[in-house]
Amino acid sequence: MTGIELITNERQRQIDAEKWTAEHDDQWTREELASAAAFYALPEKYGELLAFWPWEPKWNKKSKHDRVRQLAIAGALIAAEIDRLQRETAVPAHLCPHCGEDRTGKGSLIANGRAFCNEAHYESWQASESRRP
Repeated sequence: MTGIELITNERQRQIDAEKWTAEHDDQWTREELASAAAFYALPEKYGELLAFWPWEPKWNKKSKHDRVRQLAIAGALIAAEIDRLQRETAVPAHLCPHCGEDRTGKGSLIANGRAFCNEAHYESWQASESRRP
């Protein structure tokens, strides 16, 4: 299996077996998932840098896994953190991404799956999105 396949399988295992769903992950708002990923990704030569471990010690199972598995877990935790951050910053489709006005039941310009108040708001949003890295 490739690295990305191992990471994908581990993330799915976390969801199915551990029940670490999006709702579960959304409670970790202080970047605990990223910290745990860093902990798992660090090589043994740096020791057990528990400063990176965000949870109770009983949840630290790093030493029972081989290096490839540790890295797959780290990758899955990174993926979970990315997903959490994207959910956290997502603008609901019924809100104008430019001004935040609720467009439910109102005439709207629909573009990119979002409801804009008008063309000027869409153009402004589109320009700001094109400047994002």
